[in-house]
Amino acid sequence: MRLKIVNAKSPSTTVIFSGITIENITASGLSQPRDMVVVNGNDSVAVVSDNLISTMPYGILGFIESKPGPTTATILLTGKLSGFVGLVAGAAYFVSPTGSLTATAPMSGTVQQVGIALNTTTLIVNILQPFRRS
Repeated sequence: MRLKIVNAKSPSTTVIFSGITIENITASGLSQPRDMVVVNGNDSVAVVSDNLISTMPYGILGFIESKPGPTTATILLTGKLSGFVGLVAGAAYFVSPTGSLTATAPMSGTVQQVGIALNTTTLIVNILQPFRRS
């Protein structure tokens, strides 16, 4: 997702929007780029481990985009995230019952679409409102 902004006073100057992030937030536990995270309280996030209502009552916050330090992360809220393997271009992706990405909406727990595959390695992160199935 890119937004090109052209300065009217200086048309040769442009700004490219590539996403919205939260920088240098504490990431608890073992976390890697492309992990989905939830708010864990106390200015920190935790890696999603499942789609249970009790562990992600408000859905996911975003994806870890990078790890500038062992306990800090930059969280991508919306935008383009690369480095995945085996995505199906054009398919919608959800949080699975095991906390990973799936192209199949879960039949129980929290159902949340988190993006659409641009190609086999890139996800356009667009996190939709979660809903609950019993």
